[in-house]
Amino acid sequence: MNHKQEKYRFSFMLAMAITILVVAFFPQISKLTIYTQTQKKHLLQNISRNLEITAIEQARIVDPNYEWIRYVDDLSPEIQNALKENALSSQLNSGNSLTNDSNLIWEVSYKGKSFFHNYPENLNLDDIMLDITFSSDGNRAFVSSSTVLPSLALFNVQTRGIVNPNLVNSEVAGSNEFYYNVVLPKDFTIRFMVPEHLQANGGIIAQQASYLEEGRFVFFMGVSVFICMLIVLIANIKLEKKSWLFSRMIRIKALFVWIGLPLAIFLLTGTVYMVTTALVSGVLNEFFRSLGFSVLQSRISANLTGFVIWWVWLYCSSLGILYIKYIFRCGFRRYLLEDTLTASLLKKAEISLTEQSSKPLERWLLRKVISIYVIVILFVIISCFITYHLFGPVPVFLLFTAECIAIGVLIYRMLYLMRSDYESTLAAANELIAGNFSYIQPKSAGMYQSLYNSLVDVKNEFQKALRDGLHSQNMKTQLISNVSHDLKTPVTGIKSYAELIGMSDNIEDIHNYAHHLDNYTNRLSRLITDLFDVARASSGDIQLTTARIDLSALMEQVAMEWDEEFEKKEMKLILKLQPECMVVVDPDKTVRMIENLFSNIRKYGLSKTRIFVSTICESDEVILKIKNVSKTALDFSPEEITERFVRGDKSRHEPGAGLGLAIVKSFAEVQNGSFTIDIDGDIFTAILAFPKSEKEKSSENDLGSNDEAGNIQGQDQPGLSSKGTVGKAVDKILHTVKAAVKTEIQSKQELDSEESHTMDLP
Repeated sequence: MNHKQEKYRFSFMLAMAITILVVAFFPQISKLTIYTQTQKKHLLQNISRNLEITAIEQARIVDPNYEWIRYVDDLSPEIQNALKENALSSQLNSGNSLTNDSNLIWEVSYKGKSFFHNYPENLNLDDIMLDITFSSDGNRAFVSSSTVLPSLALFNVQTRGIVNPNLVNSEVAGSNEFYYNVVLPKDFTIRFMVPEHLQANGGIIAQQASYLEEGRFVFFMGVSVFICMLIVLIANIKLEKKSWLFSRMIRIKALFVWIGLPLAIFLLTGTVYMVTTALVSGVLNEFFRSLGFSVLQSRISANLTGFVIWWVWLYCSSLGILYIKYIFRCGFRRYLLEDTLTASLLKKAEISLTEQSSKPLERWLLRKVISIYVIVILFVIISCFITYHLFGPVPVFLLFTAECIAIGVLIYRMLYLMRSDYESTLAAANELIAGNFSYIQPKSAGMYQSLYNSLVDVKNEFQKALRDGLHSQNMKTQLISNVSHDLKTPVTGIKSYAELIGMSDNIEDIHNYAHHLDNYTNRLSRLITDLFDVARASSGDIQLTTARIDLSALMEQVAMEWDEEFEKKEMKLILKLQPECMVVVDPDKTVRMIENLFSNIRKYGLSKTRIFVSTICESDEVILKIKNVSKTALDFSPEEITERFVRGDKSRHEPGAGLGLAIVKSFAEVQNGSFTIDIDGDIFTAILAFPKSEKEKSSENDLGSNDEAGNIQGQDQPGLSSKGTVGKAVDKILHTVKAAVKTEIQSKQELDSEESHTMDLP
């Protein structure tokens, strides 16, 4: 199918569907029928006054001499004539009479004579919808009915009449209002009957009956719109967008569509109702008859007019439904940004502001104000038109002037703010280039808010990067200082005791110096091991040998080994361990983490206190908590204390390099766990959390194993064999120092043995 065929395909399908729909519903829509008793009651109430006027008119015809009006007060003939003329021109206007209405059957009985109108030869009372009889005794009127009883509007009711004040004499001066009654002649009876099947003759009865068909009209309108909605929703949106009329409609800005289309549908809805009632009542048919059409031509023209009005109304309603479908299918955000007049004006204003930012904006602002001003005035005219018909020309002029001035001021203010926002954003960008960060602070930037926020974000990120760089530099300086200090102490001790060994001849002193020398070398070895463990954990280059273990059992084993150490500090371990807390971890690394925590407690814990250790098995993780009381004030944050080379003892009286908690944190993270610290006053709580092991997990190493990785505990120089060039150099230094010490001790022992042997000779 080519493009031209697709262009008209949906329009043709929709037009055919609406045509079939109107053809199917139109016979029911144009039918005039009163079904319910309520409708009959309302119809009688609407025509009861007309029936009374018709009764008086017929009474005046059969007895022209009877006085049909009686005055409450004695009035002059001039006032009586004035009231009678007033009643005939207003209350008893012949235009309200039903004398010539073919939908009304009446029978008059007066002084033994009867008169008939539209009375059929074979009248069947079952075909009569309304049957009302008026009678009179000369003073009072009576009404009876075999169907529905009406309420009287003229008979037995005092009617007020107003006459010219110049006719009022001095005796009743100050009042030109008088009351009178309308009466029927004595023994006058008139019977009105309305048939069940009404004729669309354009008369009062047919018009009043058509107004009662409003519910049926609304029902058919709702059903037809619902069917059109189903057709539109089922159809392909791509095919609908290519249709001839709709493709042009979606190119119009949303403001005009939302004003024009609902207004057209609203006006057409009222027109459909008016034309349908006129068609049903026969008024439209009589209108074409008045233009000179024949009976057949009038009927065809009336039905064709109703058909076309219904068809146009349904087509516009379908376009409205299709437009709403188009909004949701294409995206509400895209619709607001691309189809609305406001977005279009703002885009054009933004482009123009960008192009004109380096030039004077007075002319540009003037052009924009004038163009937008003219557009808005077109909409103001609509409101002025409505105001003119309601209140007159003077309020229209005042409203028009006020709206034009107000809208002009608002538009100028909007454009001025746009220019100010753009210049402010441009100035912020220039200050950012110049490095003046203090100038860029969060503030409102109007339509350039996102751009200004980006500049603020760039400033914040740059300042953060600068702070991080300074912090990193300070950390490097502190690292060099701390490492130098912590390496210098054992190296100095090694050097000093090595010299003392060389100068001493006392074997006991040499053994004592060797013991201290061994302590310093072990301390140096531990420091180097800690440094490499932290470095490897941070870089991810660490070897794990995992196994499925019971964390509670492991904790209990380590606690037994440290129980003696805590007794020296007069501390007591309190264990509250849940059984079967299975996790998949590296046992050696986990033991190292627990020992680091215990070592931290031994150094900084308060003596004569208890240490609480607990394990908690939750649904998805196992938590280990170690809680103790600090002997010094905890004047640091949990995040700060886990940094490298940060110690709770800032005076560095206790031995250590400040790497213990950093190692715990690093080892926990590489094992998919977490390490947090909670500080509450002087209570220090270390919290380790590991993912809970499932039963089907095997004990194989899922992160890779290495034959060279061994248990850190129980080794003289753990991990040094894989440290690379620096580690090998340190190993060589330590090995040389220990070998020299051992050789020196052996030499001293041999020398002492020879001297002892010499002293024993005779």
